[in-house]
Amino acid sequence: MRSAILASILLTLALAAFGQHRKPEPLGGKTNSKTKRPPKPKATPAKTSDKSYTDPCDVYYKDFGEMVDELNLPDKWLPLAETSTTEFLYNPRKITCFSDIKTIRAWIKEEHRNADSKYALVLYEVKCSDRKLRVTSATEYDKDRNVLETSTFEDTAWEYPIPDSANEGVMNQICHL
Repeated sequence: MRSAILASILLTLALAAFGQHRKPEPLGGKTNSKTKRPPKPKATPAKTSDKSYTDPCDVYYKDFGEMVDELNLPDKWLPLAETSTTEFLYNPRKITCFSDIKTIRAWIKEEHRNADSKYALVLYEVKCSDRKLRVTSATEYDKDRNVLETSTFEDTAWEYPIPDSANEGVMNQICHL
C-alpha cells in the first residue's frame, strides 16, 4: 500500500512540476513541440492587371494600359520602317478598326528619297488574325503637297508580307506582333 501512495505522490509532483495539468501552452523558453504558429501574412503589393488584351480587330496588347497609351499618342507621323529609297511612317490617329470584318485600315506615309514625287499616302488594310495585308489606294504628292497621281486598287488580293520587308514592318506595328 505504501508503494501505491508513494507512486501517486510522485505522479502528482511530476504533473505539478512539469505543468501537465494546465492548458498545453509553453510557459517560456524553447519547446520541443512540433506545433508551429501560423506565419504572419506577408504584405503583397497591389496587383496591376497582367492580362493581355486583344481588340475587336485582333490587335494584341500586353495589357489594357498599353492600348490606352496608344490611344493617347499624338496626332503626328511616327517612324515605322525604312528601305534604301523610302521611309514609312504611321499616324496612330489615322488607323481605324472595322470589327465586323476584323480589318484595320491604316494610312501609311511613304517619304521617297531621290524620286519625282516627295511622298505618298497609301491606304493599307490589315487582317491581324490572318497576318495578311493589301493596299487599296495610293496618292502621290510633290514637295509642295500637290497631287501627282491617285490610284485605287479594287479587289486586291490579300497577301502575306515578305519576311523582313517594309510591308511586314507595317503589319507588325499595326498588329503589335
